[in-house]
Amino acid sequence: MSELQQQQRKAIALDYDGTANTNIKFWTSFVKLATDAGYDVYIVTMRSADEAREIDLFLGDAVKAVICTNRKAKLEFCRAAGIEISIWIDDRPQAIFLDAKEAYAGA
Repeated sequence: MSELQQQQRKAIALDYDGTANTNIKFWTSFVKLATDAGYDVYIVTMRSADEAREIDLFLGDAVKAVICTNRKAKLEFCRAAGIEISIWIDDRPQAIFLDAKEAYAGA
């Protein structure tokens, strides 16, 4: 892959709970297709790192990284880590912008 192609790669954030874990086979295929098409795919979850073992078992090798925000808002956490997400796939989009306490209030 050329340097220009690497610079143009877009990042996809795929939520795990309520999204990827609803159909592991489908989302694993999706990750492979997206990666082959030039995207970097990250699992971005509000779980803590010690809760991520299940994610690593199913999708750890297929994705660029599993990012555990420890209940913090996903967008802010990724940006602080130097990762700019272009596309978000999440069953609870408010978790992208809000910490868990606010994102799951009333759920």
